[in-house]
Amino acid sequence: MNISKNMANKNYMNQEDILLETYITELDASGMGIGYTESEKVSVPFVLPGEAVIVDKSKSKRFKKFFLREVLSSSSSRVKPLCKHFTQCGGCLLQHMSTQLYQDFKKELITKHLVHYKLDPFALEDIIYLPQQVRRRVNLDIVKKNDQLFLGFHRFQSHQIINIEECHTMTQDMIHAILQMKDVLNEILNSFDKAKLWLLDTSVGVDVLLEIQGKSELEEESRIKLYQIAENLNLCRFTFRFRKVRDIIYQHKEPVLLFDGIPVPVDPMCFVQASSDSDRIFADFIHNVCENIDGTCAIDLFCGRGTLTIPLSKKFQVVGYEGETQAIETLQQVSKDNDLRIQAEVRDLFNNPLHANELANYDVISINPPRAGALSQVQHIAASQAKNVIYISCNAETFARDCAILCNHGFKIQKLIGLDQFKWSPHIEVLGYLSR
Repeated sequence: MNISKNMANKNYMNQEDILLETYITELDASGMGIGYTESEKVSVPFVLPGEAVIVDKSKSKRFKKFFLREVLSSSSSRVKPLCKHFTQCGGCLLQHMSTQLYQDFKKELITKHLVHYKLDPFALEDIIYLPQQVRRRVNLDIVKKNDQLFLGFHRFQSHQIINIEECHTMTQDMIHAILQMKDVLNEILNSFDKAKLWLLDTSVGVDVLLEIQGKSELEEESRIKLYQIAENLNLCRFTFRFRKVRDIIYQHKEPVLLFDGIPVPVDPMCFVQASSDSDRIFADFIHNVCENIDGTCAIDLFCGRGTLTIPLSKKFQVVGYEGETQAIETLQQVSKDNDLRIQAEVRDLFNNPLHANELANYDVISINPPRAGALSQVQHIAASQAKNVIYISCNAETFARDCAILCNHGFKIQKLIGLDQFKWSPHIEVLGYLSR
């Protein structure tokens, strides 16, 4: 039914928006509630199956979106969100779910793709759910409007920055640093300046990197203020960045993360897993799987800075491949400094995957590709003589697609677990071991 326009939330709507009532029948893989009117499908965030809701429908010529206006009848699985910014900040989408519904949703993110690719959904043994406030890396947007600083994540499907005052996903040290830096950032930025802030909570403290749009260097007064706040917060480092030039304003210690006990240099813009718990679980998975694998050589594809390479090296001589030069240079230095059995090489595995003959001498292949998966590389693995594959992915759909290729070439899934390291988001990590 159409609802009178004068009921509309003016923060969301313009004069062409209308209100619709719909019934939510399901959630899609992105956590959006799906409903139907007489004429169209509705996709809206922050709702649950079984709820009757009123939504704002934008009729912009550029896009068609639906925003939640009101929940008319609530699901018994709806709970009060922990964060006061929920539904405003786009950082979390699932805080309104009960524990049972949340866990069922996360499990289905994996099993439905296994079923789609004709793999056994019962192969999934368990899902490990990480607690809140363990996310160790974030990048935030900043804008100053007149005298007010807005620092935070974007509103869901919007360019608007929500000025966060709390966050229940990131570590306490990071959110504390963010809130304490606001006044100084407000002082050094001019009106209508835009900036970005990267933070990484390392093993020796929080590492911060600031970039101000169009600003190549900082005035001395700004440098002093940033140095003082970095020192007061006991940050391990504070860096100002302009393009490829990095200006270290303050450094107390070299930022490192521990991968299976080995210190690895990092910075806030490099790729690492979402939490230190994830590193530990990855290493435990590697050790558990490899305990009963005979052999001396392993290869780690998309190795990054060594999250999997280092635990593998405790048993095997390992060769790691990665497309990012800086990551490989870091891993090479770590291997040298710690006398590890690791050789690391730069290689674009999307455009230049290792062929079957290049994989012939390895007893274990580990692979941890980006969300797009590794279709071409997996096809070469399937055609090789490889017997053992460890596949870890942040995308359950491409994980299932790639594993189906391996299974069609004689592999069987021997161990499969999920890891919910992306709290209250519609994403999940999958860790699998296949052999033939």
